[in-house]
Amino acid sequence: MWWDRDMVEFEGDVYEILTADNSENSESFGGSLVVNYRPIPLMNIMLSRWSWNNRTYGNGESDLNGNSKGAYNRGMLTINIPRVVRLELTVGGRGKMEFNTGSSPGNFSADIGLQKSFLDNKLSVTIKVDDVFDTKKFIINTENVITNPISNEVYTQLMYAERRRDNRHTTITLNYNFGKQQKKRWNRRNFGGGRNGGGGGMDMDY
Repeated sequence: MWWDRDMVEFEGDVYEILTADNSENSESFGGSLVVNYRPIPLMNIMLSRWSWNNRTYGNGESDLNGNSKGAYNRGMLTINIPRVVRLELTVGGRGKMEFNTGSSPGNFSADIGLQKSFLDNKLSVTIKVDDVFDTKKFIINTENVITNPISNEVYTQLMYAERRRDNRHTTITLNYNFGKQQKKRWNRRNFGGGRNGGGGGMDMDY
C-alpha cells in the first residue's frame, strides 16, 4: 500500500487529496544475519543486520510504481563481571532508504546501561541513558511532479519532514528482592506454549 497524491478541481479551486492506494503487483526480498560471539566468559558481542528490497509495478499511476530499499544494522556489547558490575552498550544504525518519491537519510543511535548489585544481590541499581548522542530521529525527503488541472502548469513539490519519538533521557531503576532467590527452571510453558501448544502469548502485526 502506498500514499497516492491527486490534484482535483472543485468550484474553481484546486485541492490536493492524499489517499491510500494499492499497487497492482509487488515483489519483496529481504534478509537478516545475526552473529553472536563470546571472546571471553565475561563478554558477549552480538551483531545483526536486516535488509529489504521491494518493487511495485503495473499500476496506471506513476507514483505507485517503483522501488524501495534499505538496511538496518545493530550491535550489542555486554560485559558482566559477577559481584562487580554489568555493562551493556547498544549501537544501531540505518542506511539510506530509497522509495518511489524520495529518500530518507541514514542515521545511528546509541544506548548505554550500567547495573550494580548490593546486599548480597538483593538490591540492584540500574542507570540507563537512551539515545546518548541525541540522534534518534526519522527524516524523509520527497519530490513530486504536480500538474495543475486548471492552468496545466507543471511544478515540483518538495517536502522535508522530521519525526522523533523521544529525546535523550536517563532512567534510574531500583529493584529489591524480598526473601530467598531461587533459580527458575525454564520450559515450554514459560514461553506461552502450555499443554495445548499453539504459541500463545505472542502477538504479531503487519
